[in-house]
Amino acid sequence: MNRFTVPFWQDEPEEKKGAHPVASSLAAAAALAAMGAAAAYFTTKLLMGISLDRKVPPLAKKMPKGMIAGSVVKEEYRARSDADAAELAARPTETVTLTAPDGVELVGHLLQADKPRRILLAMHGWRSTWSHDFASVAKFWEKEGCTVLFAEQRGQNDSGGASMGMGTLERRDVSVWVDYLVSRFPGRLPIYLTGVSMGATTVLMSAAETFPSRVKGIIADCGFTSPKAIWKHIVAHNLHLPYGLNKPFVDLISEQRLGQGNAQATTLTAMRGAKVPVCFIHGSADTFVPVEMTYENYAACAAPKELLIVPGAGHGLSYYVEQEKYEDFVRSFFAKYDKAAPTAVPSAIAAVLDGREDVDLVRTVPAQKAEKTDSSEKAVQSESAEKSGSEKTSVKAPEKAAVRGREEPEKKPGKIQPAAKSAPKKEAARGEAGPAAVPGLTKNEGKVLSLLREKPESTREEMAEQIGKTVKTVQRTLDSLKERGIIEREGTNRRGSWKIDESKI
Repeated sequence: MNRFTVPFWQDEPEEKKGAHPVASSLAAAAALAAMGAAAAYFTTKLLMGISLDRKVPPLAKKMPKGMIAGSVVKEEYRARSDADAAELAARPTETVTLTAPDGVELVGHLLQADKPRRILLAMHGWRSTWSHDFASVAKFWEKEGCTVLFAEQRGQNDSGGASMGMGTLERRDVSVWVDYLVSRFPGRLPIYLTGVSMGATTVLMSAAETFPSRVKGIIADCGFTSPKAIWKHIVAHNLHLPYGLNKPFVDLISEQRLGQGNAQATTLTAMRGAKVPVCFIHGSADTFVPVEMTYENYAACAAPKELLIVPGAGHGLSYYVEQEKYEDFVRSFFAKYDKAAPTAVPSAIAAVLDGREDVDLVRTVPAQKAEKTDSSEKAVQSESAEKSGSEKTSVKAPEKAAVRGREEPEKKPGKIQPAAKSAPKKEAARGEAGPAAVPGLTKNEGKVLSLLREKPESTREEMAEQIGKTVKTVQRTLDSLKERGIIEREGTNRRGSWKIDESKI
């Protein structure tokens, strides 16, 4: 048999058997490809484990220091950071525990300012802690009157969850924390979302969400554009491995671990739909998250934006390298976007400002009495001017509206006081007396308290039906009463009884 008439994938006769050169080459190539694919799969699986698992894979612990980040932090910065972190962790904070929509328990640490001017939600980075990532900048925030809620990211430290999401899962937790802050601190104090590294990516990915109007902006320090983009950078530039072989496995494993929708999430998509101003910060010498990623985020951002690039600063070190410039930049961002919001208002007025249109807080002076008041005021001004000669005296006209819970002004000669009892009489005529007229309580609060006295185990839905309001309005009312210590729930389920502290009414 002519050997060249035999297909190469078939055996030759025994006497002519031997290695066919083409077959040998293909076999060798296939073996190399298999080895390359196996190596790529192993590398990708290890990378996914390092990136997403709560517990660090054993092999990752044997990697040289700074291998994944691409550099090691300078000792002078590390020493300062460690000292400040220990100091921050030792400060008394209030532990806050919430539950995410998917059932994961989230833990945070609340540090309240003595005279708060704004509220920050701070999200720490990948495989880090809140006390480490915000160790030094927290002192600046305190000087600026910031109440800070340091959230622990899911899959890390004290928060629940078997794995992290590189910002894709955590972005939905931001809304949970914001809802808590709005409920816990009623009023108009501005709220800002801030984060470093993966924490920055987390808040950036949440930028397209519809937040309450009190959320004024985002401060993102060295955030990356997507999990896949940062994995590609680390594999190619820090681990010095060819990413092409890894890419199919990255796509496969990330979709298995995160879900298809989350695996495709990017900050760039969120930035194109951003609804609040964004303050971008990044160090030019960052080898972990390249500064180019912040340039991409900045270019994609559709909302008002500010950018600070700190020359020579490594990953998350901009504050240490250029502290004064960093503080001036952030302080300017605060001044630009929160000065229009009142810094503090009475809780009763806060109820109206937060959208409770049904709360009757204002008592209007009847027109006829207002006229008399105006004429009396003129008489007082004339008399005062005569006594002071040429010196002009300006007397403030009496207010034409009074807020419940506020003391009536002292009576002065020549002034006719508004009828303080007019509003309660009006309420009594409608059959709504009692709690609604108690100083410091709104009508809804009075109605809710009346219901709870009769039926302490009432649910929000039952209360809403009884008083003719929405469940959301009832929840806000309950939150306001709980915050002031007037009520508390006994028991953990929805049917737990409400206990009223009558001494605080």
